[in-house]
Amino acid sequence: MVIGNGMMAKAFSEFSGDDSLIVFASGVSNSKETDLQAFQRELQMLSELKGTSATLIYFSTCSVFDDSLQSSMYVQHKKNIEQFIELNFSKYWIFRLPNVIGASNNPNTMINFFYDSLINNKQFKLDMHAVRYFIDVEDVYLIIKKIISSKSLESGCYNLLFPFPYSVMKVVNAFEDFLGKKGDYLINEKEGVHYTVNISKQLLSYINFNINDPEVYLKNIYIKYYHH
Repeated sequence: MVIGNGMMAKAFSEFSGDDSLIVFASGVSNSKETDLQAFQRELQMLSELKGTSATLIYFSTCSVFDDSLQSSMYVQHKKNIEQFIELNFSKYWIFRLPNVIGASNNPNTMINFFYDSLINNKQFKLDMHAVRYFIDVEDVYLIIKKIISSKSLESGCYNLLFPFPYSVMKVVNAFEDFLGKKGDYLINEKEGVHYTVNISKQLLSYINFNINDPEVYLKNIYIKYYHH
């Protein structure tokens, strides 16, 4: 079963008829969300799944490691949901993901925001010292598909990401080079937080990104999803 209709749900659509799994892809995805009802709605949906014999797959966030976001409603909500799942489900995999990039019209994703700002000559702000982690949605799907097939990963909470931090400045500069277009942005020279996230060691046997060069990984994503 797949719950949701966005990018993540579409990536896992082949499991929509599998009753042994619940891919929960209908959670709050906007890290700047402040609507309490949106968070309550997700909790209610998960509450209705309690007692299931299926394995729950839930997507949390690597932002739980970002000290600058600990007070945000989004991070607090994700932590609460992780705890709720651990207490109420017997079989589950929680995957903490970074910024997931794919074919999506969601304006709230960082990469879509940068793309829209660059293409439409919109001014935006950049924190010079900020870093982010990314992963291609296809890599999320392929890795988790291996995990599902293996049936050997224990229930738990795991970090799943392409394990290189990107300066947001470099992300934008790479986009400028790719698009051949200079952006209009204001640089906050004293702002931004650097934090570290490592792939959970239990996932290493399932992961093969094929590319270890972070610049090539990001460029390939731009080519795949933003070539138009």
